[in-house]
Formats: sequence, structure tokens, C-alpha cells
Amino acid sequence: MTPTPARRRLLEERHVYTRDLDRDPALLDDCPHRYIFVIATQRILKLAPLSGALPALLATVESLEAKGWEPVAWSLESQSDSGVVMRRR
Repeated sequence: MTPTPARRRLLEERHVYTRDLDRDPALLDDCPHRYIFVIATQRILKLAPLSGALPALLATVESLEAKGWEPVAWSLESQSDSGVVMRRR
């Protein structure tokens, strides 16, 4: 079975977008990596760099914490990718 673009990004580049996790909440269930970078959806960043990205990131972090992941570093930028490095416990 061919992996989805989101799954391929996760496996090869170790990052996913918040929208990927919204569309597929089980995306990280069998993730082989301990550390990943979760990026605010690009559309949100273009429309409202921090006001749109921050709520999306916080909601994603909260849902991942319930699945055994924890935030270890934040990057909140208005000109580039805003995201959070997550570590599986």
C-alpha cells in the first residue's frame, strides 16, 4: 500500500501539519520516531500567522499529550514555520 503524503512526510522528514492530524488522528499511533515536528497548517500561517497558528498548535498538543506525546520545544514565528517539537514518552 502506498503511504499518503502525510505519512511519507512523517516517515521521511519527521514532520506533520496540524491538518494532517485533524484528518487522520491515528497518524502517529505507529510512528517509528520518538521526536517529530508538528507544524501549523500553512493556510493558517498565511492568513493569521500567530492568531491562527497558536490555537491550532495548542489543540494539537493537547490531543497528542493524551496519546503519550509531550512538547519539548516551540517555534512561534510570523515569517516561517510555527510548530512544536513533540517527544513520545
